[in-house]
Amino acid sequence: MENMFFLKGLIIGLLIAAPVGPIGILCVNRTLSGGRMAGFVSGLGAVTGDGFYAAVAAYGITVITSFLSANRLWLTLAGGVFLAIVGIRVMLTKVYFTEDETKQKNLAEYYVSAVLVTLSNPVTVVIFGAVFAILGLGHEDAGLLAPTAMVLGVIAGAALCWFLLSWAVNALRSRFSFSALEIFNRISGAALMGFSCLVAASALGFGK
Repeated sequence: MENMFFLKGLIIGLLIAAPVGPIGILCVNRTLSGGRMAGFVSGLGAVTGDGFYAAVAAYGITVITSFLSANRLWLTLAGGVFLAIVGIRVMLTKVYFTEDETKQKNLAEYYVSAVLVTLSNPVTVVIFGAVFAILGLGHEDAGLLAPTAMVLGVIAGAALCWFLLSWAVNALRSRFSFSALEIFNRISGAALMGFSCLVAASALGFGK
């Protein structure tokens, strides 16, 4: 039964990590600028955030869930501000095509920023909770092995998604010129700032 829960989690992880939001933009941008590892590390930051929320939902950690619900407004607003800062930094990032060790110091920053962007959306834990319940994770006879398998599946699926994305984008790097990447940086930064506005509007109830 645990194998089935892992498989379900794997599918959920792939779907959750689908690069249609700010993390997807960051991953693509950083892969084009710094190479496959830069993009993949950003994806791993998202995996960490999603894995945390998946664990909270799977194990029913009500203390954390209650805290997230009570402070949803401030957490989301803080996430929106942070996302805007990331967007501005992307717009101002100098263009380079390298994976040299001189740029490896950025990997920690990439990872942490992706974690924070992912955690800035506490609604994710609610989504995981609803999906897990639909898939039968809330049954009393599920024990601890089932939620553990589900969470590990989510982590594996999300990591696989970001690995494939960073690999695919890296394969296309040679087709981009410095000027094209500069334009892409401007577009990416503007998109991230747009996402930050949506996040803030949603937190304030304007998006309902």
